[in-house]
Amino acid sequence: KDGIWDVSYCKGLKGRPIIGTASNDRTARVWQAEGQQCCLLKYLGHSGSVNSIRFHPTLPLVLTGSGDRSAQIWCCDVPETDIVYSEPPPHNSDEEFSDPEEAERDQNKI
Repeated sequence: KDGIWDVSYCKGLKGRPIIGTASNDRTARVWQAEGQQCCLLKYLGHSGSVNSIRFHPTLPLVLTGSGDRSAQIWCCDVPETDIVYSEPPPHNSDEEFSDPEEAERDQNKI
């Protein structure tokens, strides 16, 4: 079956209301809630249908639950200005919690 299994709303940390959707196509998406409704972010970290989505109340984090029997927490730092994507940038949990300064220190050790 195709479809959206869950929808969640968040006021956004930068005063920008957003909507999250959890879908059978193995994606979670974050949508701009006001003005031009466009997809800001597409999360590709699950191997099964995404069944639920929830936003953290004070941090740019999202929790998704999936039919692949996993729950994943990922960063949802949406841009402050309107950006219209023909295809939103993909995200996965492997790249979310890396610290850029730590990566630079590791690179300098080589």
